[in-house]
Amino acid sequence: MSALWLVLVHIVRVLAEAGWNDPDICNGGEGWKKIPDPYKVHHPPKPYDNKWQSDDASLVVLIASLRETRCPDTLISMYTKATNPNRIFFGIVQQNDASDVDCQVGACEKMGTPAVKQDDGSYVAGDCKLFNQVRMYRMKASEARGPVFARGHQQTLVEPEDDFCMQIDAHTDVVQDWDRKILDQWGSVDNEYAILTSYPTNVHDLGHNSNRHWEMPILCKSAIIGPGLIRNHQASACANLRKPVISPLWAAGLSFGNCHHERNVPNDKNLKGVFMGEEFARGARLWTFGYDFYAPSRPVVGTYYGGEKGGSGHYGNDPGDSETSKKRLTTLLNWPNSDQSPKAHADLGKYDLGKRRTLDQYNQFSGMDTQKRGNFIKNWACENLTFVPWNTDDAYSEYPAKEPAEPVARIDFVKASIKGELDYLGLKSGDQENGVSILKLASFSLLLFSCLLAVAWKFNLLRKKQDHSKYSV
Repeated sequence: MSALWLVLVHIVRVLAEAGWNDPDICNGGEGWKKIPDPYKVHHPPKPYDNKWQSDDASLVVLIASLRETRCPDTLISMYTKATNPNRIFFGIVQQNDASDVDCQVGACEKMGTPAVKQDDGSYVAGDCKLFNQVRMYRMKASEARGPVFARGHQQTLVEPEDDFCMQIDAHTDVVQDWDRKILDQWGSVDNEYAILTSYPTNVHDLGHNSNRHWEMPILCKSAIIGPGLIRNHQASACANLRKPVISPLWAAGLSFGNCHHERNVPNDKNLKGVFMGEEFARGARLWTFGYDFYAPSRPVVGTYYGGEKGGSGHYGNDPGDSETSKKRLTTLLNWPNSDQSPKAHADLGKYDLGKRRTLDQYNQFSGMDTQKRGNFIKNWACENLTFVPWNTDDAYSEYPAKEPAEPVARIDFVKASIKGELDYLGLKSGDQENGVSILKLASFSLLLFSCLLAVAWKFNLLRKKQDHSKYSV
């Protein structure tokens, strides 16, 4: 019976292969496939208000900058290209040497409205309209201890009244009216806890229809690089998306959502010396807190890669700090032989996992089993992803859930794959007594169809051989 199911799954996958110009397709290395409806069984909590539709909803752009020369240009671009510049605010954690250009002051200088320096060395806005919309947390470059440590201080720059927050790199550019466009994408997924996240488009591709079917990056694979350290693989691709598509992994270079995700699940400032490995850890925290990840449908934010970044700094690395950080990560991810004592989890404090979903569920959803140290889903992790409802409804968010949570059984990815493939044909597995009969009907129909395809293929091959014989010497 299991062999029959494998045959059926393979047949439906062949039938599900999509064309280059079909809408809502993704490619994990085995050709373009149609994306199933992630809300077919369960629907996430809908947005609790219509702020995302307002032109006055505030957007806070959070940036960790280590001696970044492009930081002033990033501020100018995002401010001047916004539909409503007055609602754009910046939270900059700056780690500079005395000789480096200050991001806030440098932006005003480049805009032709320099900030005014006071006798004590501080600055005031003068005629610079941008100045008062920039919140600065200044550190010396010598105090830098890695990107997570810096991003961990961003939480001090998020105000209670802020509506939407976006974390990006200091070397970023955007398209015109980016604020309206990213809010529309966020609203289109109909999820209060949605986070638009992926590796940003290369800045040189902004405004271009990549490969002539609007290809967009999506994160679907990860790999273990050390105890508690898991890095994202290079992005896969989706195309012709009508709205953002659900994704299993979170990216630090672009993360946009309601600001309560920054208030509820801030970056862990205790993870000093961590570069690779931060994303999976925070992704696990966000997901267990009830947040969902979506790859954007169109390029709104672009970044400079490689030698074009413009950074000139390096953070200090204390071996003791790195070891402490790894212990925190192994405890968080329930790594084999890690410290799972009450004290170890108490030390994590507010940087521990959430309670709306479990780590085991996230392991299954992301395809990375942190408790057994390996990928236990061998195929592409983005295939047939569906929304996973919450296990519990608690009060840790300032926005309590308005829909009752449904109990979640352990995900069976073999059954989920079969159901996802059947969904492509418009069939539903049903419940209890209806489920078996529908699956039997689907099995019979697919077998019959596969036989007809095989006969047609054989006949066509024979005809080609006969035609070829006419011209053989």
